[in-house]
Parts: sequence; C-alpha cells; structure tokens
Amino acid sequence: MRIFLLGIFIVSFLFSRNDVTEKVEILGNPYSIIYKSGEFIYARNIWDMQVFNGKLYIGSGNSNNFGPAPNAGRVPIISYNPISDKFTTEYTVAEEQVDCFRILDDKLYIPGHDATQKWDFGNFYTRTKEGKWNKYRTIPNALHVYDITKYNNKLFVALGLNTVSAVGLSGDNGHNWNIQQMGLSYSRVYSFLKVSNNLYACKSFSPKWHRNKYWSKKRKKNYYSVGEYDGIFFKERYDLDSNRLFPNTYLDFKKTKKIIRSESLKNKAIYLGAYIHNNSHQGIPFGAYIATSLEKNKVNIQKVNLPKGYKPWDIIVRYKDVYILCYSLISFRISVMHAHIDNLIDWNELFYFKSISFARSFELLDGDFYFGIGSEIDNYKNWKQDELAPDTGNILRVKKESYITQ
Repeated sequence: MRIFLLGIFIVSFLFSRNDVTEKVEILGNPYSIIYKSGEFIYARNIWDMQVFNGKLYIGSGNSNNFGPAPNAGRVPIISYNPISDKFTTEYTVAEEQVDCFRILDDKLYIPGHDATQKWDFGNFYTRTKEGKWNKYRTIPNALHVYDITKYNNKLFVALGLNTVSAVGLSGDNGHNWNIQQMGLSYSRVYSFLKVSNNLYACKSFSPKWHRNKYWSKKRKKNYYSVGEYDGIFFKERYDLDSNRLFPNTYLDFKKTKKIIRSESLKNKAIYLGAYIHNNSHQGIPFGAYIATSLEKNKVNIQKVNLPKGYKPWDIIVRYKDVYILCYSLISFRISVMHAHIDNLIDWNELFYFKSISFARSFELLDGDFYFGIGSEIDNYKNWKQDELAPDTGNILRVKKESYITQ
C-alpha cells in the first residue's frame, strides 16, 4: 500500500513549475523498528543512500558522543528492492553511523565511520554483486574512516587518528596499509577530490582565531587543509584555504568548515562546503562548488548559484547528468536541481514538492528519485525534542512519470 503526501561561471538557474507534492510516495521508515522514539529519532537520519545492483542501500545511526541518541551503533545495512517493494536487513556493521557509500570496481564500499570496537584498527566493508559481504578490520589506529576511493590502482582512506589526521594507502585492496600523517594539527581528513587526474585529500578548514588562540607557533606554521598526492606522498597545499575552496561565499569566520559529498565528473569535481556540526562528525551545508583545476597558480573553482534560500544537501552524478538536492526553509520545499555534465552553467529545477522536513540524501534508480528525510538540532548541549521531526527516516519516492513532461 502507498501513502501519498498532501499538502566564477555565474551559474544560472530556472525555477520549475513542476510541483509533484501530490505524487510523492512514502515507502516506509525502515529504521523506526530499531530507533523507535524520543531522542533515538535522530539516529533515523538517512545520512546517505546508494544504488547498487538494482537496489537502494540506506545508511543511518549516529556517531556523536553527545545527545541526541549518542553512539547509536551497531547499524544494520538496509536495502530496498523496488521489484519486490520490500526493505531487507542485509548486514550489520560495527559502526556508530553509516555516513557514506562508495562504488569502486563494481563493489559497494562502506568506510568505517566510527567503530564500536577498540581503537587499534579501523574498518571498511564491501559487498559484491553476488551478495557477499566482507569486513576488513585492517587500518591501524583509525578511529574514523570518513571516505574511501581508488586512484592509480591503490585504495585510499580518509582518516581521523587519535591525535592527528592521516591518509591510508593500500596496494593490496586493503589488507595492508601505509599510513601517512597530514600535518601536526589535531584534525581529520574528511574527503578526497579528484581533479584533472590528480588526487587531493581534504582536512577541516579551521578558523584563524581558533588557531591563534589555542595552537603553538610550530603548529600554526605547519597548518594546511589540503594535501596533493605526488605518487608517493601527500604534499602541503597552503594556497588551498577556505577562501579558495569556497569562493563567492560569505563564510562564518567563527566556524570550522569541511568538504562533503564530493563526486567526480569528467576531469572536474563537484562538492558541498559545510560547517562542522554536532561534535565534528556531522555537517551543515552552505554551498555547492565545481573545481575545474586545483593546479598551483591555475586554481579554478566556481560556486553553483542556487536559488535564494536553497540549501544543498546531496549530489548525484549519473552518466551525463548532475543533480543537486536542495531544501528551502523559505518555501518549505524539497527541490532537485539539474544540469548536463557538458554545461554546468545552466541549472534548472527539475521538480519540487512541499515538505516541513528536509531531505538529507537522495538517489536515482531507473528514473525514479528516492529521498531520505532528516532532522537536525541547533546545539547538542541544549537540544529539544521538538527539533526531531517524527518523519525522520522516511523514505520517499517520486516516480519518473510524475516529473517528466512531454
């Protein structure tokens, strides 16, 4: 049964008249059986979704050490099969949160965001097309594995160790690792960017006032946020600071920033800038950006000029199409923005629908869009129950025939 919802290139955009509110389907709330009510509603946040082998894979949980619902693992990996119209628990990861899925070499990868086990090793997980799950508890001293990618036939992981940030490199598919520390500062490597066939590891962008007040002279002198891989090591790129990576953006100088939701498109990268939120693991996005070149003295990064009040939450790159998931607190609408990979200047609003809650993640399977409803708090030290929307964790669908116009 279905429940239907009721009631710088300077990049241009076109508003859509395609309101699909009355055509949105609620498929269910698969994590509500585990995270039933109260503060545990927060752990139903759908941090990421990924299409793999004809199914939709869903990640939830919470790795925050404070409320609400602190350290909510272990987390079941739930898939949705559109043919059988069923949610299925396929596997359980020893992590507090499933924050990110990646597809590498025709396998589904899950970086071990925050292991529920001891700190001697960090994890990552894989699923083959044949349905075999594997856990690799092989990354030395990794408290957090935030991202995973492949480059030049090597596996790379973005790490937070106990005291420093680091990148792990493996030439044997993750059985053994070379751990490379990135700087002296207590930080974490959150993401990778691939631009013009080069690989970059991105840490947090710490505000200057914080560095001046709390850091030693040596630590400040050696501070950098981005490392460029030269084939052996990640070298410091002092020039790639927050003003370069997040251009044409009014940035809150008091807050630490990071890159999330990075995706590759041809020789470019598209990503979201976000303020670190809720004990460093979560993020509140403030903009979407396209990096055409990160070469020294030739840096070319442009901001996607979204409609006023639209906050980007997720990105899909599918063949020659790019989609950005947005939410507007002004008009209370979830929107899908679209551009062609060969023309990232002109964006159009593919469709939208009304919603009191925002969608944190989305995916595209056989022309149908799926959305994972989220909720967020302002302050983990003083949060209120009414900040946690009861529909957190709902999986919504908009079918192709609902938004395609002849």
